[in-house]
This record gives sequence, C-alpha cells and structure tokens, in this order.
Amino acid sequence: MPSVAYVYKQNSGDKGVTTTLLCCICASGMSIPTLVIFKGVRKNMIGRNPMCSLVHLSPKGWINAILFAEWFQHFIECISSHRLVVLFMDSHVSDITPKILSKTSDNGIHLVTFPSHMTHLLQPLDIGVYRPLKEGWRKEVAKILTEHPGAKPDLCDFNGLLASAYHGVFQSATVWNSFAKTGVFRFNRDAISR
Repeated sequence: MPSVAYVYKQNSGDKGVTTTLLCCICASGMSIPTLVIFKGVRKNMIGRNPMCSLVHLSPKGWINAILFAEWFQHFIECISSHRLVVLFMDSHVSDITPKILSKTSDNGIHLVTFPSHMTHLLQPLDIGVYRPLKEGWRKEVAKILTEHPGAKPDLCDFNGLLASAYHGVFQSATVWNSFAKTGVFRFNRDAISR
C-alpha cells in the first residue's frame, strides 16, 4: 500500500531555486528511490547521487506528465507483480493520463487520490516524513555553511546533502507510524479527530 506525494521547496540563495521531490513510501516500511527534479533545460553537472534517485530537469523544476510517466514506470519495476497494490497519491490530475490508467490496470495497481485540501490529514508522507526530512535538510545545509563560511551549495551538492537527511528519515518505523497516524493502514477511522 504505497503512498506518493510531491514536495516543492524554494531553497535559500540569491534568487531561490525550485526543486521537486516525488517520494513514495509503502505501509510495509519500505520506500522506492525518489524522483528529484531540478529547474533547468540543459543537462549539466548534477553531482553524485548516493540515494540512487531518478534525477531530471524541467523548465520550472516541477513535475509534469512526461516525468510522472517515467517515474510511474520506475514504480512498476520496483514493486512485486505478485500482489494487489493500492497507490495513494495527491490529486494532481494533469499527471494521470489515459496511458497511466492503462498501466495501473495492466499491473494490478489501484490508484486512489486524496481529496483536495485533505492531504495534511490523510497523506502519510505529509503526516510523518516531510517535516523531519525538511529539518534534516536544514541541518545539513547549516552544517556546510558553518564548516565552509561563504559557501553556496548548488545542484552538484544537492543529492549529497539530501542523502543524509533522507536516510535518517526514511526508516521503517517512521514510515509505519506515518501510515498509522493517518488511519489509512491499518484502517482506523478514529485516527483523525472529527
């Protein structure tokens, strides 16, 4: 029972740079490599990739239907084909094309989108993963800035800085608790106060 969500983050810098993360966690405690989307149109040095994440560029640094389709194929390759899969995700309708819907059917994947303005209550990534991930990211950037005054981390540094925060947060216990807090799995209608 995986859950996927997008993170849009404006980093500190002269003008700020938009970087999107598409993360996916599973109620079993596992996760699949993140899709990292940098703002840009030319392939340039993106740096080392210790998380084995997919790394792409888009003009605004946002997800689009083409990048989502590539990530979705990666998702299919990462999951077991011998079981039913329910994929919960934010409701970015523009990413869900007829081709994606066909692939869900062909691969035994049931797609469930969260209602608008409800992800802060229902999305396991929003509930228990993104806040500590952002805190870990800030600590890693602060550490670099303290150790190297005047340094300005760039795209070449991004994956290396994110990896430490990512591995500290994407632990089985954190993922399980994120699903439990939402009541999505194990289903618990009382998990969210009314």
